[in-house]
Amino acid sequence: MAMTEQDHEIVEKITRVLPKMTELQKTKLLASAQTLVMIFDQSASEGEEEARPKDDASKPESA
Repeated sequence: MAMTEQDHEIVEKITRVLPKMTELQKTKLLASAQTLVMIFDQSASEGEEEARPKDDASKPESA
């Protein structure tokens, strides 16, 4: 997925502010970013599952 203009603006703002942030603020920012990545990864994997043919869902898993 390509970055949008808004994505680039966010990165630029973070780059400008990062040197002025305290260690606690940096830690909180990193935790938020990691949470977003996990959400995006989960959403992407759910989208892949929805794109798969539904035939797999009808087969018993014990077979």
